Amino acid sequence: MGWKSLILFFCLFVLLVNTVYSQEFGPPIFIANSETLECKYYFSGDAQHFNPRPENYTENIGYTTDFKNLDQACELYKCAKTGGRFLLTSKDDTSSRLCGCPLGTTWNNVTGCDASIVPVTGLTTLEQGGKGFFARLWNWIVSLFK
Repeated sequence: MGWKSLILFFCLFVLLVNTVYSQEFGPPIFIANSETLECKYYFSGDAQHFNPRPENYTENIGYTTDFKNLDQACELYKCAKTGGRFLLTSKDDTSSRLCGCPLGTTWNNVTGCDASIVPVTGLTTLEQGGKGFFARLWNWIVSLFK
């Protein structure tokens, strides 16, 4: 092993050691409280400005670069925690629906897929049959003279 190899090895070793020390404080992430399903942005800072992790925020949702914003990350987290399935194809998807809830549940922005919310049905009735506008008008006119 020549002197050039020793210098190269030493430089790589110094680079690796510096990389290990710089990873002590990770990149910015989104975190969540698993009890309340609340989400937050979290950055631990650096050696001079350390930010402690908020209490009860124990779950990592993902890196900030994985999502469009905090709302998208939080909605996908709630979807996964409450048994939904993702409808999002990419983080830049413009669709307003990100989660598909199982049968018997409805999406709630606070609690995710919620079984206690019963969708309201039967408010409007559709008239079945082939009666068009003119047929209904004619029947109304005839009913006036009965």
